[in-house]
Amino acid sequence: MIQAFGPDYHVPTDFPVYGEMDPERRQENVRRVAAGTRKLARDLAGTDTTVLPLVKGTSREERAVTERVVRELVPPAAVVYATQYTTVPGNRQFPAIRERVAAVAEETDGYPLLVIGYMNPDDPVQNREHCLPALDDSVVAAAGLNQWVRAVEPRERDPAAMRAGYADLHATVREALGTGPAYDPETVADQTPGAEPDHSVEGE
Repeated sequence: MIQAFGPDYHVPTDFPVYGEMDPERRQENVRRVAAGTRKLARDLAGTDTTVLPLVKGTSREERAVTERVVRELVPPAAVVYATQYTTVPGNRQFPAIRERVAAVAEETDGYPLLVIGYMNPDDPVQNREHCLPALDDSVVAAAGLNQWVRAVEPRERDPAAMRAGYADLHATVREALGTGPAYDPETVADQTPGAEPDHSVEGE
C-alpha cells in the first residue's frame, strides 16, 4: 500500500506507550515500534519513500530503544508524537509537549525533529510560550490536523483556494520554526552523524 501511494515520507508502526500502562506492556510496545520501523525501512529501501522513526517512551531508558533506530537509519528527521497532550480530556498541556520535545532533543544531541499533533504557529489568546516558537530549536517540522483544516477548509473551498490556504499555512509554520525558505530535509540529513542507513540490526 505504501509503495502504491508513494509518499515522500512515512512514519511507521505506532503502538500506544502511556505512563498509566503496565511497564512491561509499555516496554514491549516500544520494542515493537523499533522492530517495525527497522523492517519497514528495509522493505522500502531503494524506493522514493523515506522512513521517519518515531521516538517513543515515557522515560530516557524507554526512549533509548527507538532513539537507537534514529541513529541507525539517519533519517532527515525523527518524530515526536504529541497528539495525546492536546486531545485526551484533562491532558491539554503544552508545557508537557515542550518538556518531552526538549528531552528527546537532549538525548539525541539536537537531532532534527518533526512534531505530530501540534502545529499552532501563534496563539493570540495565550502567548508564544504555548506555540511552535517555544519548542526546542531542534524542531524543524510540524503536523497538525486542526490547523490544516482551518487553513485549507476542504469542504468549503475549491482546489485553487485550498492550495493557497495550505501555502499560507506552510509559510507561517516555517516562519514560526525559523527554518527559512531554503530549508531542505536532505541538507539537514547531511548535517547529522553517519552517511548511510544501517539496516542490519534486527533487535535490541
